[in-house]
Amino acid sequence: ASFCRRNFRMNISKDIIILTADLDAENLLKGLLPRLPRSDTIEEFSFEIYRHPMRDAGCYNDSHSFLRPFIKQFNYALVIFDHDGCGHETENCDSIESAVKQKLSNNGWDKRCEVIAIEPELENWIWMNNSNVEKALNWTEKVSLYKWLKTNELLQAKINKPVNPKETLKTVLRKTKKSFSSGIHHEIASNSTYKSCEDRAFKKLRETLRLWFQRK
Repeated sequence: ASFCRRNFRMNISKDIIILTADLDAENLLKGLLPRLPRSDTIEEFSFEIYRHPMRDAGCYNDSHSFLRPFIKQFNYALVIFDHDGCGHETENCDSIESAVKQKLSNNGWDKRCEVIAIEPELENWIWMNNSNVEKALNWTEKVSLYKWLKTNELLQAKINKPVNPKETLKTVLRKTKKSFSSGIHHEIASNSTYKSCEDRAFKKLRETLRLWFQRK
């Protein structure tokens, strides 16, 4: 059964509680989520973001306990963390997500929850071939950033994403002499277009929000 916001809004005023692993993820989501109602033609929604002190592994192992006190305060619960670092790297993302979601459902969230494991890690969402990414990373070379990445064999050819997204980000920042900070994630997410993003986890996020906040 599909669950729209109208199923719960009569009694609950807050829309989504989001549990994630760190400040990088929090800042990316704060930059991205306010843009999606317009780009995806869905209703406006409110959200609050919390970080688990045990990071990705905490999100995998303890989301159901962490979020239990909020069951009557929010319509929906969303858990987002990295596949790398969650402690179950030998399992695929579908299995990981199902295990965490089942615990959430059994602990009071029923069908009002979703879990997204990013393969391999959050930085996969900031790599796009556009000028906003170059600007955020202080890229001023004559050759485009993506051409440079290809020349240096830092991209996976078929999906046009780095093999190691976070390490590639640090490599580029060392070249441009810009300090690493979570503000980079926010800047890219606030300004870059995601319409052509084919990342599995990102597509799942958009599909989940379309289901929860479809326009009446």
